[in-house]
Amino acid sequence: MTRKPKIQLGQGLVEFALILPFLLLVVLGTFDMGRAVYTKTVISNAAREGARVGIIPGKSDAEIRTAAINMAVGVPLQTSHITISRNAASETITVNIAFPLTPMTPLIGQYFGPSGTLTVRSSATMKTE
Repeated sequence: MTRKPKIQLGQGLVEFALILPFLLLVVLGTFDMGRAVYTKTVISNAAREGARVGIIPGKSDAEIRTAAINMAVGVPLQTSHITISRNAASETITVNIAFPLTPMTPLIGQYFGPSGTLTVRSSATMKTE
C-alpha cells in the first residue's frame, strides 16, 4: 500500500506573504535609485546649461536661472535651488544646484536624516568670454 502525502493548502500563500515585504522593498528601492540617478543627470545638465548661458556677456542671473530650469525636464527645479557666483579675478562663473529628492519608499527615506530627503547637488564652472 502506498501512502498518500497530506495536502498542505495555503503553504505557498504563507511563504509569499512572508517574502512580499522584502520583495517590495527591493523593487521600490530600485525605482528610488533610478530616480536619484536620473535627477543627478538632469541637475548636472541644468547646471552646465546655466553656466554656458552665464559666460555670454550681458546675461543676467535671472536668465541663467531660467536656462537651467528649462533644461531640467522632469525635475521640478525652482530658482531657490540655484546659486550663481561670479569670480572677477579668474573670470569664471559657477552655477550650483541643490535639489531635495524625497524617496518613494518610506523605509528608505528614514536613512536620509530627519527630513527624509536626499539632497542632489551639482556644480558647473566655466570661464567667461
